[in-house]
Amino acid sequence: CAIDALGIAAMFEQPVEIRSRDPHSDGTFRATVVPDGEATWEPATAVVVAGALAQGADSCSACCPVLNFFASEESAAGWLAEHPHVRGHVITVVDAIACGRAVFGAVFER
Repeated sequence: CAIDALGIAAMFEQPVEIRSRDPHSDGTFRATVVPDGEATWEPATAVVVAGALAQGADSCSACCPVLNFFASEESAAGWLAEHPHVRGHVITVVDAIACGRAVFGAVFER
């Protein structure tokens, strides 16, 4: 889950390094994220698909398989076109970091 990975730094209050592969182009993705949400990533054109499988299921089964990093918006759009059973949108890495922080950032707070 790309969004999960991007939220881990906030959750554990530790910097993280993420490495992934674009499932459409097989390009590489690499990011460093620090707890406050600041990040660097390569390639600069990278995006995330935020989606879910069209079938009803628990969030892990329905979302995690399709929350992926892509090297470019074109690659993400191509992947979505080849997977009509996925309902999803292409979002920026910045927006994906914000989502990850929102979901996981306060997990261990009391």
